[in-house]
Amino acid sequence: MAGDETTAPRARGDAAFRDFVDREYAPLVRGLALYCGDRAVAEELAQDAFARAYQRWSKVSSMARPGAWVRTVAFNLARSRFRRKGAERRAYARHGAGPSAAPAVETADVLTVREAVRALPDRQREVLIHRYFLGASVAETAEAVGVSDNAVKSATFKGIENLRRQLGDDVTAIEEGAHHA
Repeated sequence: MAGDETTAPRARGDAAFRDFVDREYAPLVRGLALYCGDRAVAEELAQDAFARAYQRWSKVSSMARPGAWVRTVAFNLARSRFRRKGAERRAYARHGAGPSAAPAVETADVLTVREAVRALPDRQREVLIHRYFLGASVAETAEAVGVSDNAVKSATFKGIENLRRQLGDDVTAIEEGAHHA
């Protein structure tokens, strides 16, 4: 009987975590794919972020916005990966060519949107991904990115203007990229 008492809360926590992952995983992967330009890397980063959330689930599940927490972790992991990859590229440049990777096959619309989003300055890119591809509010975006609400609004405006210059007013391409990135 004692095993039943300790197993029941754990089972409820596991079910809640599965529901959380079911709800948050796909949008997070899409946002990370836009941010880093590689869906496979995005999936790996999302899995790492959810693994960290699972390790701390009793604390994370009691937060007001556990989805914001996992997004913050995932984007921090992505930034760390960029720094690491940059250091690797510099080392390879000093000591010889690095490993080559086969490019993934993507649709033209997805590639167009990814390229346009990747061309944005870092702050604009991250803010737009949080706001439009992850559906975060201004306040949630500000918290995740570590800036004020006004800075989020400004970066959102500037980012959209930059995307319009790159893509024109073709909202369909942007929406298509958001759903398939």
